[in-house]
Amino acid sequence: MGEASPGHAINCTGKIDNISLVFGGYDPDHTKLYLSRILQMSSNGALKQVKVARNGFARNFMLKEDLFEERVLVSCMSTKPNGPAFRLEFNPSKLGPESTATVLSIVASDILEGGTSELYERARVTRFDVAFDLFGFSLSQAHFWANETSSSQTYNAVGMRTETLVFNQSKRRQVVVYDKAAERTSKGIQPKVSPWTRIEVRKRNAGQLAALKSTKCPFLDFHVSCRKKPADISEATWVLINAASGPMMLQAVLGQLPMSKRALVKNILKKHPLEGWNAAKLWKEWPTIVNESGLLAPVQAQA
Repeated sequence: MGEASPGHAINCTGKIDNISLVFGGYDPDHTKLYLSRILQMSSNGALKQVKVARNGFARNFMLKEDLFEERVLVSCMSTKPNGPAFRLEFNPSKLGPESTATVLSIVASDILEGGTSELYERARVTRFDVAFDLFGFSLSQAHFWANETSSSQTYNAVGMRTETLVFNQSKRRQVVVYDKAAERTSKGIQPKVSPWTRIEVRKRNAGQLAALKSTKCPFLDFHVSCRKKPADISEATWVLINAASGPMMLQAVLGQLPMSKRALVKNILKKHPLEGWNAAKLWKEWPTIVNESGLLAPVQAQA
């Protein structure tokens, strides 16, 4: 498939691509109660025990495979002292809003003692990922950069070599940019479009589920700039910026510039973002994204 026009290739509707919720840990009696109810669900066939890589829990279960095509993981018996009673992990965008609401309703009614109220007041979001897609766009067609340190992880994907860009070393908030088409190809899945770049925000320790809609814009100093030379930057500086090859070149070059020159170049690049990419504008849609995900549906149904 040929490359789409950059100005019309960006999917400006983000989606919640992963979420992890933990419950309990605040009361030993609640922890015992939750464990007994989870084991009862396993005995009744509502949960199926599975083996997963080390994740901080001794026992892991999948929720009703006949009801949900996508994975819904329930993990209990924390291996850490005073750890949470159990953790729930799933992908809201793959499940869809109806199934997402059903998952939370099952947890509220079959595991939690306080039902829906406890679900939203006590559940802690330990991580969520939000994905924005640039369809028909390769990593080399834009400059991705930030004020904070970034790293690049290279991996092989079925005869191709590509990169994953990680901005911000703090695990509490990271912006990750990678070749989504290559990732799917490496898993034996035909990508729906190629090239296809994904910008993904990974936020940890995000607070209560009830407060998810109020999450502040996580992009902060992350920028996506056009590769076309701006009129207000010299040819020599532009040649320097584009001297190296690969998506990480801008970040590397900025680090080598004198501070005064670096600030000047950054200010110019900020004035020339990739057409269609406006982080602040995109994040204004965040409350709508949360509402349409189904994550708040059980409590909204009771309102």
